[in-house]
Amino acid sequence: MASDVRKEQLDRALALKPDIASLSAGSNDAVRGVPLRTIRRELRFIAGALAEVSSLVLMTGVGDMGSI
Repeated sequence: MASDVRKEQLDRALALKPDIASLSAGSNDAVRGVPLRTIRRELRFIAGALAEVSSLVLMTGVGDMGSI
């Protein structure tokens, strides 16, 4: 869940001050019916925080969720 990434992993990632950060989150939220606006808010928060310490934030998806 994107909210778990924010609460449990983001601070550790920010402390590393990575040159490049990869963000792949949100698919579990979608499968569990979390409202899209909530997923979007969480991902924007995480990506924004990473962008403050990283020169590049790569957001990746998991493919077609309709095929799951």
